[in-house]
Amino acid sequence: GLAFDARGERLGWGHAYYDNTLVAAPRARRIGYAYQAQLVEIVPCDEGDVAMDCVITETGVLLTGARSTY
Repeated sequence: GLAFDARGERLGWGHAYYDNTLVAAPRARRIGYAYQAQLVEIVPCDEGDVAMDCVITETGVLLTGARSTY
């Protein structure tokens, strides 16, 4: 991902490859890896975008609460 927010939303490359893969694997843990500098306040999202369960950076783990169970 290019950017992530605290809700677990992510900005990708715009081809929905990751969204389609994650929808096909609903029980998979959705983990985003990024540098702290890639965390932003709000990432715009559409209905078909799949949020991350957590985002791991060099400074720690951000639990997003995107899904209550996984």
